[in-house]
Amino acid sequence: SPTKGQTISLRPAQLMRLEIPVIGTGDIEGTVYQVENGKKTAVRGMIIRLLNEKGEEVATKVSEYDGYYIFSQVPLGKYLVLLDKVQGKDLSLRQQNSVTINLNKFEQLEVRDVLLEPAFSQNTNR
Repeated sequence: SPTKGQTISLRPAQLMRLEIPVIGTGDIEGTVYQVENGKKTAVRGMIIRLLNEKGEEVATKVSEYDGYYIFSQVPLGKYLVLLDKVQGKDLSLRQQNSVTINLNKFEQLEVRDVLLEPAFSQNTNR
């Protein structure tokens, strides 16, 4: 089905006003690392979820061969970046750090790493 919109036919010496809505967006990127004995190692194939401030999932990505992930063209707002719980449980990994993001008109690129640790680690009280 055709997309609804407005068609404009330009004619010489005619001025037209066209209002185009613009939605501010930003990018969230980082690297997924496993931290063990103080050493960070990039982890590929990890499912990373992006949740809005209502706790609703808005996007999912899988980390690349070097652990890199990116969420592009994310509407401005507050977000949480989380490791997929099912995958984490299957691999006996859990997220070590809380990754909260606030994309706004002044901060349109956030670089945040996701740190994972063995689920049986005794370094934390979780």
